[in-house]
This record gives sequence, C-alpha cells and structure tokens, in this order.
Amino acid sequence: MSVAVCKHAEVAQGRTAFCFRISNLTEKRSLVLPLVNHSHHSAAVKTVYVVEPDDSERQRLQSVLAPTFRNIRTFDNAESFLAQRGSIQQDCLITSAVLPGMSVLELIGWLKNEGMPIPVIVLGEDTEMPLTVNIMRAGAADFIERPFTDRRLRQAVRTAMR
Repeated sequence: MSVAVCKHAEVAQGRTAFCFRISNLTEKRSLVLPLVNHSHHSAAVKTVYVVEPDDSERQRLQSVLAPTFRNIRTFDNAESFLAQRGSIQQDCLITSAVLPGMSVLELIGWLKNEGMPIPVIVLGEDTEMPLTVNIMRAGAADFIERPFTDRRLRQAVRTAMR
C-alpha cells in the first residue's frame, strides 16, 4: 500500500476536491478521500475582505476575485469592516485609498495597534503619490494604481496571502 499526499489537490466548485490518494498496489485500485478546508490550499479557504465605498466598484472587485478566492466579504467603509473584528481572519484586506469616515492610514494603524497583522492592499489613483508613500510606510502590503488589470489584483492577493 502507498500513500500520496496533495499530489493532485485541486479546487472544484469552490471546495478542495482531493487531498489524499491511497493506492493498493497489489489490487491496482485507488481510494481517494475528499478533504475540505486545508490551510495549504490557500486560495480555496482564505478570506479576502474588500472595503470600497463605491457600490459598483465593490461589486466589480467581488466578481474579479470570485473565480479565484472562495470567501470574499465586502464592506462600504472601514467602520463596518472593523465592527466584524471578532470574526476577521488575518488573510487579506483590499481597501480603497480614499474612504468615508476613518481614513486608510487610520485603518492600517488601528489593525497594527490591535495586533491584527492582516496584509492590506490599497487601491488608488496615481495622483495620490504623497498618500501612497505614507500608506506603504504605514505597512501596506501593496498599492495598486487604478485602473488595474484583473490579473494584477489577483496576483497581489495571492502574494499577500503567502
């Protein structure tokens, strides 16, 4: 009998399809055991939080991320995101550079002060250069200029979740 681990892990319909294959070499048969929510299948189980005040942009971001990331939670401001702090996982936060109420710098500072080392990706305009510098100094994982490609955003999220 042999055991292979994660040689053929794949994501199908939003869940991990297979993780272990146990083969009985004498009978030339395999038993495949389905497993769900393993942390090493990162795109399948991690949560991406999106804080974006514009409704249409928030929906667009969700549709861009949905094919790659199963768990996406959206908020229209930083305060509503932080109201969920008891259930926030430290996976990835995407936020607009300009927010109503609490600023993005205050949001990043609050997360740091509360000991929540969630990677933050900030989306903004190229005209916000002084703000961009301050955002990166505050500890953001990335700053992405608008307009950006879907691929660029998904890659930034994958990198931040490592």
